[in-house]
Amino acid sequence: MSKETLERTNSLDTMLNFQKSPVLIPIVAKFDDITLRTDARLSFRETPDGI
Repeated sequence: MSKETLERTNSLDTMLNFQKSPVLIPIVAKFDDITLRTDARLSFRETPDGI
């Protein structure tokens, strides 16, 4: 996931306001020899230590 992708999908400003992305964003996760492809609405979440 890149900043450019979030900007291109008009998701970045929404997500910076602690809301979910307004569109589904393609996600690819790789585990050893298994590749999982799905779409998701994303959001930023702050951890207790501020990261």
